[in-house]
Amino acid sequence: MTPDDEVFDAIAAARELDEAMGDGGSTEPGSSDRYVAMLESEIEALNLQLAGKDEQLGKAELRADKAAAEITHAEQRLAREADRELARRSRALLLDMIHVLDDLERAIEASRADLDGSPFFEGMELVQRSFLATLAGHGVAPLAVASGDPFDPAVHEGVGLVPVVDPAQDGRIVAVTRTGYRCGDDVLRPPAVVVGKLR
Repeated sequence: MTPDDEVFDAIAAARELDEAMGDGGSTEPGSSDRYVAMLESEIEALNLQLAGKDEQLGKAELRADKAAAEITHAEQRLAREADRELARRSRALLLDMIHVLDDLERAIEASRADLDGSPFFEGMELVQRSFLATLAGHGVAPLAVASGDPFDPAVHEGVGLVPVVDPAQDGRIVAVTRTGYRCGDDVLRPPAVVVGKLR
């Protein structure tokens, strides 16, 4: 028998007793004791039902808390993934812009001998400066690398070795063949360098 059935039985019994006592009242000894016992039984059944409902409510609240925690975790994970994707796309866009800047710098160097001092050449240099300023506005700056600096594979991209006779030049940068760039503290593109190797 479920707590609900017990409650309904207790209520039905109490109504029967009320009707019996209402019909002229019972003078039978112990009838009021039976009535009190019936009410106590009804109260006990209601308390059992209430305890059952409290247990169900507790389980439901636990499930709701777990679901809320899972939703929060999923939202945080999606936000992290969105941030990573935005950073990846931003990095790819900046690298594409740097490749265009490389082409512009090669064009300037190729035409320097013939056009240096001309309005066209000055215009190209102005575009180059504007390009660098735009990149700087996004936190991108050239990496400072010079001949004689020690080679660091974490920062530099070695593209060749050149034999050297001076031991001081062993493992040091001899030439920079491509400018490197950083974005904040991260290396966006490593500089390409030629490194000295002792014979």
